Amino acid sequence: MAQSRNKVQVPGDGSLAGNHLIKGNYTPDIGFSLDQRQDFMEPVVFTRAEGGLADVIRLEWRTVPTATGYFMMATGGSGNAKEVVMWNSSEQQEMGSGLMSYVSPGTVQKYIKEKVVLPPEVTSCTIPKGIFKAAEGAVLSFIAYGNEANFAQPPKPADPKAPWNPIWTAKVRFKSTGMLPLGMDMGDMGAKPGEEKPATAEPKGDGQAQPGTDESNPMKGVMDGAKKLKGIFGF
Repeated sequence: MAQSRNKVQVPGDGSLAGNHLIKGNYTPDIGFSLDQRQDFMEPVVFTRAEGGLADVIRLEWRTVPTATGYFMMATGGSGNAKEVVMWNSSEQQEMGSGLMSYVSPGTVQKYIKEKVVLPPEVTSCTIPKGIFKAAEGAVLSFIAYGNEANFAQPPKPADPKAPWNPIWTAKVRFKSTGMLPLGMDMGDMGAKPGEEKPATAEPKGDGQAQPGTDESNPMKGVMDGAKKLKGIFGF
């Protein structure tokens, strides 16, 4: 009989570091440990979003320290759904939807060489002028790929020719994601000398950008735009 899953919100100070135990009705106990290098990845934080939908859109973000690479995909459309425009950060022809999920480190390196994925040291990107000029709204999805950790019992022997019959294997994969409405010029979202840093679009829990609730917050326009986009795209 199928059982429903419980969705538990991870607290802001939550950590993956430490011992983990997976128990099941028909499986052996699976136990492994994660160290500080295998903790949650830093959130995606946008520091600049500049330009209207008919203009060049300039985007900047903070480096995600443990990222192996980045990929972005933007989708725009109209309320009548007659036209949907999609753009992504690849220099090659690439639909992009498959890259918005986890990609292994080896594959990320391959895609970086092919100029499909952005290297982890890159912190800015430009959407060309006119891509979304006919759209009523557009939204950007961002993913920072991370590493993975593999465990097995008994551990895999160093000699590839040695026999190995694991009782269980486990894989832990890491990624950090963010989402940002486009077309509302938020300019420089970072702190300026002598000024208090305004709120930024940081992912909360599910990885989607959530601005603050203060009425004076410069991100309030994002909330208004997100409501419009929700009607267009249904997210």
